[in-house]
Amino acid sequence: MLPPAVSGDSGGEYPSETGQLSYPITGVRRGVWPLGPLLLRTVDPFGLAQREQAFGDTRSITVVPEVFALAPLAVRVGAAGGTAHTSSTRLGQGSDNLSPRGYIPGDSMRRIHWRATAHRGQLMVRQEEEESSPDAVVVLDRSSRHWDAPGADADPAFEAAVSLCASAAVHLAAEGYSVDVIDSAGMLLGALRGHEDDRDGLLVALAMVAPRGESRDLATLIGGSPPGPLVFITGRLDEEDAALLRPAGAAAPMLFSTELLPGAAEASSPHGWTVVPLGPDVAEAWEEAVSARIGVGDVPR
Repeated sequence: MLPPAVSGDSGGEYPSETGQLSYPITGVRRGVWPLGPLLLRTVDPFGLAQREQAFGDTRSITVVPEVFALAPLAVRVGAAGGTAHTSSTRLGQGSDNLSPRGYIPGDSMRRIHWRATAHRGQLMVRQEEEESSPDAVVVLDRSSRHWDAPGADADPAFEAAVSLCASAAVHLAAEGYSVDVIDSAGMLLGALRGHEDDRDGLLVALAMVAPRGESRDLATLIGGSPPGPLVFITGRLDEEDAALLRPAGAAAPMLFSTELLPGAAEASSPHGWTVVPLGPDVAEAWEEAVSARIGVGDVPR
């Protein structure tokens, strides 16, 4: 028999020719679940007697959140150009990132920019410009006060939030952003930098998250450099909490709530948030947010 976390047909006749038995399964509930051992039932030709034997060990399977295809973001933020840029401390490589500045005693003579020196009539040295880093942040607010207590059955609202978290992170990474995924306590759930292993690691981490703990101030979580796109996903949001939620200078802040209480949207919108209720249709909620971003002046692709 299969655990309730997966679906599939585990029955069938034992193939005596090869001695190998296989069947596909589909994950239906996020989490880590035991699978096995294989139960083999042998019945005599007359159906009068049967024997059951267990083969193999119990193994763990990980059911990751569903990732949906999302609409392109309505704003270009970062190194590719657009309405806003975020700078990292990384120094550029190559001549495209070089700019001259005035010579300072102690600079190496090997850094003299002779063309700029001749043009300006004073010693100039090469200086690497700070690269514009297209960074994005996805925050999954899983503080226990915003969600129902975990029970025997999965909470559809929290499952939608986790699925949107995974979908948004994978989507933004595909659009060329460096994506950090954190929870409301500041724990790093994943960092997507264009590698397949990053994506797999994030999905495995999200397979095991549940509501817990308290949340920290969003500006503290993000740190000193505001991101371009900021996706904040929460559960029950009242007017008081919404008024305190600041996007910390993000260029494209989007707020998704599975339960917007009266006054919450009105309290958060003046801070620059695009506020969208999150229901079962993750892709529809994202598309609504993208359309709203175009309405506030973002540049469509």
